[in-house]
Amino acid sequence: MGRQIPIIKKIQIVLEADEDPDTSWIGEYTDKVEDWNVCRRCGRFVKDHTVTDEDGDECLELCGAINPRVFQYFKPYAGGENPENNEDDYRKYGLQDYNRMEAIVRGDVGFFGLSARAECRTPASRGVQTKDQRIQFLSSGGLWGIESDSESDHVMQIAKEELAELRYHLHDYGVDVSNFDDLSNQALRDFQEKFPL
Repeated sequence: MGRQIPIIKKIQIVLEADEDPDTSWIGEYTDKVEDWNVCRRCGRFVKDHTVTDEDGDECLELCGAINPRVFQYFKPYAGGENPENNEDDYRKYGLQDYNRMEAIVRGDVGFFGLSARAECRTPASRGVQTKDQRIQFLSSGGLWGIESDSESDHVMQIAKEELAELRYHLHDYGVDVSNFDDLSNQALRDFQEKFPL
């Protein structure tokens, strides 16, 4: 009797919370009073080591500390802009980054990871008539750091890419992929139904 070839019984798109996302591309919180950091109390930029309001009045006295256990300032990445070269763009993108990070901290926006997983079965032993089967799960590498408010088309494209990677892995491990297309299409339908984006 020849080698037993594993077959695919089920394919799933797996969605998991990303509890430790990399947000360095947005910026970082700090307690340092540095030029071009954003004061978290009033949402204005620090300039010449002071925060001023629209009238030019110093804001540090007005703001005070938010809470001694919370960072007082935010240093935005601002799309890599340099405020000395383009102050308007730095302000625009810096405030976008600040507002995005604050939304993350409040829990308005989160992150998740997405992968594709296949349940594969192989008869337990060669030449023996039995219903026992060895069950194995193979999955794609997954993509993490997907924003919870991402467009549904974007998330579905990631799911399709993860399915393509899974197919490659299954083929590489010698799994019969003849029913892959039907099962992966069903997995996409189930995913859309379970997690309407």
